[in-house]
Amino acid sequence: MLYSIRMRSAQGGAHEHGGHHISGAERLITTQDLTTITEKLIQRALTHEKGRADFIRLTIEEVKPKDIITIPMLNMETYNAIDVNDGHKNAHEFLANAGISKIAIDSAMSSLLSLQENMRGAILIDATTGKRLDNTGMRGIRVSRMDFKDTLQAKKHFDELF
Repeated sequence: MLYSIRMRSAQGGAHEHGGHHISGAERLITTQDLTTITEKLIQRALTHEKGRADFIRLTIEEVKPKDIITIPMLNMETYNAIDVNDGHKNAHEFLANAGISKIAIDSAMSSLLSLQENMRGAILIDATTGKRLDNTGMRGIRVSRMDFKDTLQAKKHFDELF
């Protein structure tokens, strides 16, 4: 049996009542990992570098194996940039090598650089035309009830997620 476990934490009360976001995480886990992972998520909320949460919400739901969609993880590469312009150049090259059109890359970079504040999700842009496909504004696209098949391998690339 598999469970989706999601945690989000805040200071000053629940997020929807003005609390300041501290931490969040989610996993798809087996019954035997439920207690251990729950404890780790609570510890994360209580000892996070952004502060100690006074609001922690845990949601645990059973997930049917037939409802799981498995997709391959995108390739990861690390570039050491000497400055912001070099970082932008590296991003352009990486995306172009992945088959993204120049117009889509320029549109994506323009969209990101014009933001006045951080988005809560992702902008979805057509890889050929550069047209924004979502209409979520600053909310962006979010996913939930997800994990990595090989969590230890993913942890090497996404240490901040775990």
